[in-house]
Amino acid sequence: MIEVIPLTKNIYNKASEIYVKLRKTGFPTGEFDLLIATTAIENDLSIVTNNTKHYIKIKEFFNLKIDNWLM
Repeated sequence: MIEVIPLTKNIYNKASEIYVKLRKTGFPTGEFDLLIATTAIENDLSIVTNNTKHYIKIKEFFNLKIDNWLM
């Protein structure tokens, strides 16, 4: 079963904070990646991806949990 997690005001606020931090440090990311990562952070979840480079700075600055099952 797949659970759909709605975007909330807290997620949008945290995403804005992350966006500003990444932009200031020269590591902007795409909007969808940002929302996926922020949703995981706000719900204390891990994201599962083989494309870890899109999320590595968010992990570094905001303690995002990433699982790469292919490695």
